[in-house]
Amino acid sequence: MESGSGRLQQGCPEEALTRKPTGDMCKDVSSTNPLDLHGIETESGIECEWHKLVAAPPPCCSALIPLYWGRVIGGITSARADEITVMVAVTFFDDDAQPLETYSDFLALEAGRKEQFDVKIKDLPLGAKAYGIEMKTVDLEELPYIT
Repeated sequence: MESGSGRLQQGCPEEALTRKPTGDMCKDVSSTNPLDLHGIETESGIECEWHKLVAAPPPCCSALIPLYWGRVIGGITSARADEITVMVAVTFFDDDAQPLETYSDFLALEAGRKEQFDVKIKDLPLGAKAYGIEMKTVDLEELPYIT
């Protein structure tokens, strides 16, 4: 569907996050990630099935100006026998593997179920060369907004 000189992008949100403009179309750039993966750390009974670091869509592919630099999306599975609350934290590192900034999200994960996580990255830290992902269970009392 065309409207003026732009095009309406349809499909899942993950597709829109991996595209950049080329003329009046958007081109897939999901394989051009300039950051290295430092590692993925999980607890026993939690598994990261997949993940992807994607930059926010350029203006041609989104209706609004992005409120964040990018996102780390992915799938997580629980082999635990009970429901758990999981924190997914993404940390950016410099050339010397020193942590620069950490962003996180929390989700409830039912026993034996698969869910998707979505950690929004407000700003890419200056000097970031790699990123790491940590997934761990947390007690609800540990969360700052639960009283």
